[in-house]
Amino acid sequence: MPEPPRWVVERDGSRVHLFGETVGLRAGDEWLTDELRAAVTSSRVLWREADRDELSASPLLATYALAGEPLAVRLPAGDHARLAAAAWGVGVDPSTLEGLNPWVAGQVLESAFRAGAGVDGAHGVDVAIAGLARSRGIPIHSELGDARAV
Repeated sequence: MPEPPRWVVERDGSRVHLFGETVGLRAGDEWLTDELRAAVTSSRVLWREADRDELSASPLLATYALAGEPLAVRLPAGDHARLAAAAWGVGVDPSTLEGLNPWVAGQVLESAFRAGAGVDGAHGVDVAIAGLARSRGIPIHSELGDARAV
C-alpha cells in the first residue's frame, strides 16, 4: 500500500499532519515510511477522531445502535431491496441488520466488505500511529473524548 493520504499544515513554527481515513490494512502492506515514523515520533501530541477501544466498549453504543423498528419499516422498499442485495453481496444475512439503525447497518456492511477484501481493521493506520505515539509517551487525545460522545 502506498503512503496513506496525508496533508501537512505549517503555521507559526508548528506542523500538523492530517491523515485521511484508512481503517484497515492487508497483510504485507508496507506504508510506514521513515518520514511518517519521524513525523509521529517527533510529535508533542496525537489527536484522533475517536478512541475506538473506548467506543466499542461503550454501553451507549448499544443504546444508539439498536432501532425501535425494523429497517424494512424505516427504508423505502427500493432502498431496502438494495440493502438486502448489498448485504448478500458481502456475505451478511440481511435479516441480521433489521434491528439496527441505518448507520450501524452501514458499518456492518463496510466491515464485511473490507474483511472480504483481506483488510484487517485491527491493523489500521490509526492503530499503528497510536501505537507509535504510546511507545514514545506522546499524549493521545480524541475529538470524541469518551464513550459519552457517541
